[in-house]
Amino acid sequence: MTLRIALAQIPVEHGKPEENYKKVAQYLSKAAQAKADVVILPELWNTGYDLARLEEIADVEGQRTKEFLQAKAQEYKIDIVGGSVAIKEHEQFYNTTYIVD
Repeated sequence: MTLRIALAQIPVEHGKPEENYKKVAQYLSKAAQAKADVVILPELWNTGYDLARLEEIADVEGQRTKEFLQAKAQEYKIDIVGGSVAIKEHEQFYNTTYIVD
């Protein structure tokens, strides 16, 4: 059995979550078209390392990211190692990885 792994070293936009979700969605589509089985996303792809604005742009309890990754994994029938994302839980910030299939 052959396992195809796609590494997504995509240029994320500093402090622009909307643009980053769009870029990741496009990359996941391309990886699926290339018959990837697993896609690995980069660190802090959702916020682009804009640590000064986490209060404003971090994903609250990771909800958006979990829903997004789960939907894309199901749509493309791929496994996704969600790199890591900035999330906010109970007034604290975390660099969290989600893995979905």
